[in-house]
Amino acid sequence: MAGLALMVFHGCKSDSVQRHFRELDKAIAQSSVYWEAFESRMDSLRREFANAPSDSIRWERAFELYSGYSLVNSDSTLLWLHRMNDCSYGSQGQRLLTRVCGSEMYSLTGDKSRFEGSIPLLPDTEVPPEIESRYYTIIVDSYSNFPYQDSNKDIDLLEKAIGIQTVSNDIQLYYKGLREMAYNDYETAL
Repeated sequence: MAGLALMVFHGCKSDSVQRHFRELDKAIAQSSVYWEAFESRMDSLRREFANAPSDSIRWERAFELYSGYSLVNSDSTLLWLHRMNDCSYGSQGQRLLTRVCGSEMYSLTGDKSRFEGSIPLLPDTEVPPEIESRYYTIIVDSYSNFPYQDSNKDIDLLEKAIGIQTVSNDIQLYYKGLREMAYNDYETAL
């Protein structure tokens, strides 16, 4: 009887694995469709950037292009980071976020020492909630590219990020999980 149960278990397990492989094969076969949709979106953003009526709107489009290319093409990512910098002079918040994205570039390339030395501090003045939210999102995502080295600094950063009111509940839950991982409490993190 136990042998039959084991065969049924392996048969179900095998079917599940085969189903996942079929889904993966289908996704790989459709990768050109996803890439074409991505490039179409990037082309649209480039046109919007070129036709934007103000530096602020150009900065927003450059930020979207920077974010879109950040995991795909480092040369394009760097290009759009420079464009963000060119358009950020009218806004303290955009200058801050441009500097944070510069730090993120070090994270994406795996240069932890340069990353940590380049993170700009939030100014003591009132920062708009959407700037504060983006600031912590970029920093926390960048920190998550490295193993936790300085738990106190990591936990402090995550506590501040969790406390932001404009961050969605899902993102706050993600930050709480990262905080528990920094405490080495993986069971609670899950």
